[in-house]
Amino acid sequence: MERPKQPIINEEHRLYLRKQAHVYLLTIGIITLTISIYTHKFIVLDISIQSLSLLTQKFKGEKSL
Repeated sequence: MERPKQPIINEEHRLYLRKQAHVYLLTIGIITLTISIYTHKFIVLDISIQSLSLLTQKFKGEKSL
């Protein structure tokens, strides 16, 4: 059962989500530089999906505010 998505609550929550997106992007960069090409493809895909999910939530939350 999928739990409902929670909109962005306030500015502090927005900053938290932005920080998380930056952490994910930094992680992608580090993984790209340190792991073999075959292994990091799957890890980068997972982190990219999570980042896109956060960004989508951010944009949807801005429209509902």
